[in-house]
Amino acid sequence: MKVDLRVFLLRYRLVELAAGLCALGLLLRARALLPARYFSDGDYIAALNNGTTAIRPDPHYRSVAVFYALLGLDDHPHVTAVLQLALFVTAIALALGPAARWSTMALAAAAIGLGGVYLTQYSKDAVVLIFVLPILLVLRVDAWASAAPFVAAGSLLVYGTLFRSNWLVIAALFVTAYVALHRGGRPVLLLPSAAAMFLIAAAGTLVLRHDSLDTFRAAATTGRAGSPDGAMLIAPFVDAPHSIPIGLINAVLTFAALLVPIPLALAGGWVHGLAALVLAAFTVRMVGAARHSPGRPMLGVAVSLLLAFVVTQALFAPDYGSHLKHLTPMLPLAIFALAAADRAARERAAVWHSL
Repeated sequence: MKVDLRVFLLRYRLVELAAGLCALGLLLRARALLPARYFSDGDYIAALNNGTTAIRPDPHYRSVAVFYALLGLDDHPHVTAVLQLALFVTAIALALGPAARWSTMALAAAAIGLGGVYLTQYSKDAVVLIFVLPILLVLRVDAWASAAPFVAAGSLLVYGTLFRSNWLVIAALFVTAYVALHRGGRPVLLLPSAAAMFLIAAAGTLVLRHDSLDTFRAAATTGRAGSPDGAMLIAPFVDAPHSIPIGLINAVLTFAALLVPIPLALAGGWVHGLAALVLAAFTVRMVGAARHSPGRPMLGVAVSLLLAFVVTQALFAPDYGSHLKHLTPMLPLAIFALAAADRAARERAAVWHSL
C-alpha cells in the first residue's frame, strides 16, 4: 500500500515531537549554552518564593511566584520546566491543522525551539500559556465561532487583572482590531486599525498621565544602559523632547522594528540572529494569512489578537529580547493563523480546479 509521507508526518506530529525533543535537550543544557541574563526572571521568581532576594518585590512577579507556590511547583524547577515545555508543544500541536504546509510546520518547529529557551523556567510568560490554551480550543471548533472573540477578550482580561495590567490594553486593542476586520470585511483595514490603536493609546496617555507614549519605555529602561542586555534596549528612534507627536512617531517606528526585526538581528548572539529570521518569516506569513481572514472569524480572532499584542509591545517592551520572550507563548496563535490560511488557500485552489 502506498503511504503518503506528508500525511504520515502530519498525522503523527513527528516534526513537533522532534522539535520538542530538541527543545528538551536545550532545556537540559540551557545553563551551559545561554548567557545568565536568560534566567534572570526565573531566578528572581524562585528567590521570591524561597525568600532569598533583597530586591523589593515587583507586584507582577510576586503574583506569578504565588501562582507557582499554589500549584506546588515553587521548589521543583526541573519539573516545572518539563511541564511548561510539554504544555507549549501541546499548544503548537493543537494549533496545527491537517492542511498545514511544510513552511508552517517549519515555523512550528522553530517556535518550539524558542519555547525551549524562554518557557523552561519560572516565568510570567509561561503562565500566559494557560490563558492561550482556552482560546486555541475554541478556535479549533468551527461551531464555536461566535464565542471565540468573547473567550479571547475574557482570557486577556483575566490575565491582565491577575498578573500584568498592560494586558488590559491588549484586550481593548484586540476588540478594536477585530471589529475593524470582522465588520469591515477587508484585511487592508488592519493598517488603519493599527494606526487607530496608537492614536487611542496616545489620547489615553494624555488624559491619564499628561505625558507622551515614550514615558512608559523610559521608565522601564532607566539605569539599564550598562546592563548585560543594554545593547538590546529599544531606544527612541527620534531622540527629542517628549511630546505627543514624537511619542507617536517612536511608537510607530518601534512597531515596524518589531515586525521587521532588523535591530534584533544586529543585537548580536546566535539566539537573537536565528530568532530574527524566524520572526521575519512569521511577519511575511502573517501578512498572507490576513488576506484570507475575511469571512473566517476564527482566523480574524487570531490575526487581531496578535496585532493588538505587537502594538502593545511597541508601547511597553523595554528591549527586543523582552519582546521576543513575551511573544513566544503567543506563537501557537500565530501557528493557528498560518494553518488556517493554508487551509483556506487549499480550499480556494480546489474550487478553482473544479471550475
